[in-house]
Amino acid sequence: MKRKKAVAFLAVSGMAAMLLGCGSTLETGETVIVPKEETSAGTKGPKADAKEAGSTVQEAEKTGGKTGKAQGVMTGRIADQVNAPQTYQDSFSGRTVHVTADAAVIVPDAEGFRKKKVKPRPFVQEDYDAVIRVLLGGGKIWERDVEAMGGFGATKEELQIKMHGIKAEMAAGAKESDLYGDKDITYGETLAQLEKWIKDAPEEVVTVEKDATVRYEPGNDEKNVISGYVTADGIDYIVYLDNAMRDDWYWNRFMVEKPAEGGNYVPGTDADAKDASFSTEEIRRQAEALVAQLGLTEYGYAGEEYYISHGGGDFDGALKKANTGYCIHFTRQIDNIPVTYAKGEGLYGQGGDITWPAEYLDLIYDGNGFVCLDWDSPYTVEDVSDEYVFLLPFSDIQDVFQKMMVEKYGDAKKAEYHIDRVQLGYARVRKNGAETEGMMIPVWDFFGTEKIYIGGEGGTEANVIENKGAYESLLTVNAMDGTIVDKKLGY
Repeated sequence: MKRKKAVAFLAVSGMAAMLLGCGSTLETGETVIVPKEETSAGTKGPKADAKEAGSTVQEAEKTGGKTGKAQGVMTGRIADQVNAPQTYQDSFSGRTVHVTADAAVIVPDAEGFRKKKVKPRPFVQEDYDAVIRVLLGGGKIWERDVEAMGGFGATKEELQIKMHGIKAEMAAGAKESDLYGDKDITYGETLAQLEKWIKDAPEEVVTVEKDATVRYEPGNDEKNVISGYVTADGIDYIVYLDNAMRDDWYWNRFMVEKPAEGGNYVPGTDADAKDASFSTEEIRRQAEALVAQLGLTEYGYAGEEYYISHGGGDFDGALKKANTGYCIHFTRQIDNIPVTYAKGEGLYGQGGDITWPAEYLDLIYDGNGFVCLDWDSPYTVEDVSDEYVFLLPFSDIQDVFQKMMVEKYGDAKKAEYHIDRVQLGYARVRKNGAETEGMMIPVWDFFGTEKIYIGGEGGTEANVIENKGAYESLLTVNAMDGTIVDKKLGY
């Protein structure tokens, strides 16, 4: 099979880059906090609307004035249990930490929470077939036939373009180490190698069809991976499925990515997206329609945010401009209650623990349509009990939050935190003594922004670290007993 179009011959680099696009029987890493009978002074804040997230978002209308315990109580089954306000406004400080809250409070509209047991599951053939059929029209997966292309995997034209780019870098005075970040590779050696390859390189790309059988064979990493390209509507989409479930690593991932102008996408901010030329409402509609077409009825909308690509190098050495996309997050829905989406959840092991990220499904679009599907770490879910669990009142959770924010971040020279959303939902935590088994429990997540001063006497404006991500959970509190959950570790 021959293709005249020039697709990137550094296919391996493209694949690698995709890996870079989160109760009483549980370990929480903290002791139970006994809430105190006290209030704290609140602050007067402006009006703010809550964004829709999960199954229900209560619209936040802040009434202003000093609040301490926030004003305006929501009604509903779970809301009745927790006596949660529509908005939470507060202000308090430690020795070096100052915290403000001007937040919508989000409570699911459901009867109650039940404990669930979850285990990781590998992707199966039905998963792969559904995605390729719905998203890419059922096309066959292929890769470049490196052997048939003389062992180079690139055409004469592609190698000539690469050589032109290197010469342009040399003319611009770039350092040799800038080539690949390796001081042992020089421009002269690279140009000599390219000249040799060009003599024997083919004129056209030669491809070979790949096996698309989804496998999970523990200990056989190579057989558990499918990687290559699927062509749809004239575009060569990158496809990567890895059932990476080993003794120390449970992060299986399925990605389909359109070669984007700016390369891999990472979370951005509203300010980054000022030049975006698309309707976020239309993207949300398209993403939800795609999930429905895939038959993934267990997943539901869990949030959305702008994603920004990094610029990337081209064959001619020129940098591609950054591009703006929009990501719709989906998580599992359990009894009409969403698993709350949080950035980086479960990404880190502790001691000898395995790496086991939380389950999620992300869909990214830009002004030209679909960009990326990223489906990570699917679960199987089992009931533990039919009984609804006990939930502490929100006033107790607020007291825990005030105490632990100061304790958790008190080592900073100077730090400021602002809470803009408080959400009650499910979270997965690891089960004691079971590396690959977890529990779904109810937790309160306090989302917001942080500003940490790391330089200057007493923490000045110099050397400031700011995190303005929309899904940074600054503190997660077990809704049943007030213990702290570390979402990065999964405890």
